[in-house]
Amino acid sequence: MTESIHTGASLGAQSRALSLIALLAEQHPTLPPAYLTSSNHEPTKISALLDNPAQLEAWREALNVAPEDVHTGTLSGKTTLTFDTALNRVDLHVWVAFFLAKHKTEGAAA
Repeated sequence: MTESIHTGASLGAQSRALSLIALLAEQHPTLPPAYLTSSNHEPTKISALLDNPAQLEAWREALNVAPEDVHTGTLSGKTTLTFDTALNRVDLHVWVAFFLAKHKTEGAAA
């Protein structure tokens, strides 16, 4: 038995996601840049990968996401911070993966 995967029939299926990206750039031109993905498998979903936690915080504030809606996790030995929100009927997943800085103890060799 095979299962069919629903995909958007054309680029037009992604029009809401693409319009949201343009709207975010217009309304928040100083937001840090992100690696943005959208797929025909989930045409109304955008994933925004950021470079560091400070950038995620800038996006969180701009999108009015509550601090308690940011979740932590791990991925390949890195710490992750993520949040999800919906804007203009598009699901937006914003995330960052990073290594935690190692704490130096006093008197330790550099």
